[in-house]
Amino acid sequence: MNKRNFLIKESLKKKIRSKWFLGINIFVALLIIISVNIGSIINIFGGDFKDYKLLMVLDNVNVFDEFESNLYNNSSFDKDSLTINRTFNSIDTLKSNVRTNTNYILLVIDSDPNNIIKGTVYTKNGLSLINRNMILSSLNEIKYKKAISSLGLTSSDIKRINSSVELDSNILSLEKVDSVKDENNVLASIVVIVFILVFFFLIITLVQMIGSEINEEKTTKAMEIIISNVKATDHLIAKIVSCTLFTIIQLSLLFLYGFIASLLKDNAINNNSLISNLLNSIASTQIVNTAIQIIPILIIFFIFTLVSYAILAGVLASMTTSIDDFQQLQTPLMFLISIGFYLSILAMIFEGSILIKIISYIPMVSFLLAPTLFLLNQTSIISLIISLILQVIATFIIFKYGLRIYKEGILNYSTNHLWKKMFKALKNN
Repeated sequence: MNKRNFLIKESLKKKIRSKWFLGINIFVALLIIISVNIGSIINIFGGDFKDYKLLMVLDNVNVFDEFESNLYNNSSFDKDSLTINRTFNSIDTLKSNVRTNTNYILLVIDSDPNNIIKGTVYTKNGLSLINRNMILSSLNEIKYKKAISSLGLTSSDIKRINSSVELDSNILSLEKVDSVKDENNVLASIVVIVFILVFFFLIITLVQMIGSEINEEKTTKAMEIIISNVKATDHLIAKIVSCTLFTIIQLSLLFLYGFIASLLKDNAINNNSLISNLLNSIASTQIVNTAIQIIPILIIFFIFTLVSYAILAGVLASMTTSIDDFQQLQTPLMFLISIGFYLSILAMIFEGSILIKIISYIPMVSFLLAPTLFLLNQTSIISLIISLILQVIATFIIFKYGLRIYKEGILNYSTNHLWKKMFKALKNN
């Protein structure tokens, strides 16, 4: 036990104290922080987009109050960067002011016999696309109301025309139906981005890491010294534990970087920002309650799935003599991971697919697929638990028979009759 613990500690120390680990994590942390706060960073360096703008409106149709109200109600309007003032100066004086000041925008609103109203904008260096669209949108609303009024319709008629159609929803089925279905778009995004993608790449990283370490020890002949002092079983367990812990540590650091970046954004996570809006959207749905219910199951599921892939990666690496050979031999593992990844995405498209539900019970694939189906409200928690039990059983079977191959291949330096040796090792007790 002491030798196994020593191997685990030394393996973790080697990874964590590596200059590559420090350098890559600094780079990733900076990349995440910069990406989340790119808007604030751009503002620090300044530019014309930050210039204060004064919109002077020469209203010849007497619609300024309505125009101003429409702009204030526009979601793109920023009162800190654009101020609206009505002016009664002459057009020549206003044009002269615009020619000498880049912060002035002049809008002249006139009547138009063919199109009811028209607007003319004067600037020194051009009008930004955002400001142009806001002005155009406000003028179009005024034109629409004037057009409706010219038809002789009453205010109640106009209100009826603009009112939204009511759509009543009645559920006639006695089966379990809740609001999750109405929130599938948000839920699908959360599942794909946070769950499927993260753990998909995490498993791939673990497989690559174990294969590289074992091949390195075999290439440098260090394996002979290690196995002469430590049992093959302890060596395999040490590799599984150390590499699994390292991937979990790396995953925790990534979440930490993201959390720090979100705190730096707008100086607080609860400000009116993209992060806070996303969190509020999640909190207002059934996602949180559904996820909390299965957190213990997910943790157990995650650990046993990682261990299963780690065992298979170690077994395959033990039978090879170079990283190139391992890359070719690990193809079946990559295929298994990819099946779970793509089927999890397809489950959101082919809702209720019987084939996908059946595959969700298959070990090695079920971890990505079974929780996804549950969160999408396509399966029950009982189905999720059954998938977990099957994965636990599969993990012990893989370890039992994989260990036989590992003992046979760990000191094997020949690539001849590789599969024959593997099957022969399986038969040995």
